[in-house]
Amino acid sequence: MPMKKQKDPLCGMILHAERGKCASCEVRALSICAPLDRSALEVLADLSEVVNFRKGDSICAEGDPVDYFFTVQSGALKTCRLQSGRRDLVTGFLFGGDFLGLAFFAGQIEADTHYPYAVRALSKGRLCRLPRQAFSKFIADYPLIEKQILAKISLKLEQAENHILLLGRKNAREKISSFILQLDDAQRFARQNLESDFQGVDTVDFPLARHDIADYLGMTPETVSRALTQLKEDGLIRQLSSRCVALVQRQMLEEIAAG
Repeated sequence: MPMKKQKDPLCGMILHAERGKCASCEVRALSICAPLDRSALEVLADLSEVVNFRKGDSICAEGDPVDYFFTVQSGALKTCRLQSGRRDLVTGFLFGGDFLGLAFFAGQIEADTHYPYAVRALSKGRLCRLPRQAFSKFIADYPLIEKQILAKISLKLEQAENHILLLGRKNAREKISSFILQLDDAQRFARQNLESDFQGVDTVDFPLARHDIADYLGMTPETVSRALTQLKEDGLIRQLSSRCVALVQRQMLEEIAAG
């Protein structure tokens, strides 16, 4: 089916959309769709659309009705909450294979559910978009996907606990090391499935601004910059480009992150 240009009813973006191609999706092994067989994927493809986004696009605003769920196929996004009298507070990041909508699976999807946060694009990329009502019916017919969603929720809860520990107990050097390793784990699929200018090197893409990192880690942008500079001077990481860092001594980073 040819791509069509349309006005998105959720966030007002102008998007190009096309029918989903679930069987050939690059991130399916990492997504909630991983356990589905070919026949289930064909049904899901009829429900889904692939939409392209650009850096800076708003996927949804805080308080928007949840009309769609999304799986990130490529690119990077951030979740944030609006803070009175200041810029948005970054609460998390989404990369390939991540599912936007886990917060709304608590036994039953309520009709009046609204997003408790905003989602904004840190780079260009693609999303698989699923209408909420149609997808909830799909889950009832294919319970394997519900088990995968519960597994994703469990992982997110573990990550949230680790983040609370990071904010409350770690120093700046430990926080930055932990964050770099988190990005490395989240972006691992991209190094395996997409072309890179640094093949064979363990690299991390930094698609976000210093103030976003600072907000997420409970630091100031200046402290973030100093901590990154110190890791470079110590030979633990190396700057490959304006937004790409090589992990020269991953084991040392892990030791620092562990405190």
